[in-house]
Amino acid sequence: MAAHPKTGQVWELPTFLPIGKDAQGRERRALLVNPAFPAGPGEYSSKYTFYWVGVWDGSSRKWTPDDTEPRLLDYGERFTGPSGMVDDKGRSLAFTIAQDRRSEQGHYDSGWAHNAGLPIVLSQREDGDLAFTPVAEVANLHDGAALVNISSPTSVSDATLSSPRSRETCSTSS
Repeated sequence: MAAHPKTGQVWELPTFLPIGKDAQGRERRALLVNPAFPAGPGEYSSKYTFYWVGVWDGSSRKWTPDDTEPRLLDYGERFTGPSGMVDDKGRSLAFTIAQDRRSEQGHYDSGWAHNAGLPIVLSQREDGDLAFTPVAEVANLHDGAALVNISSPTSVSDATLSSPRSRETCSTSS
């Protein structure tokens, strides 16, 4: 943690899930953490989820990350408090708290704070990094064409502009 202060003084809600096997048949896992700063709020406190991927050796109970540098799971500052499980279909599912932008007083006044995020399936990309997709069951909540399909590395601004809602806003505001 000292080498990467943005990951917090404490790793809140660590989640450690299998994501597949590598070419040598070794089990790969992802470690997700939410940075916490008990000594006082930090720039990254309760805003981000960081992750590492690596090889898990169950017999020696040793996990070796591919890289020591943490990666952001989401760049939106609102995907926090990871939790997860392996379901009865063998999928590694992760879900989070979807933070909102209201003040603590706004939370108190309304009687609730934040929302539960939709679950995602964690898996391994061809390059060994972490892949995540919405659970298939979410499709039952939507009866139209996909709003956005991002299947290759894309900047946040390009992803935002590819959204139909963004296109509508851009075309009506000009």
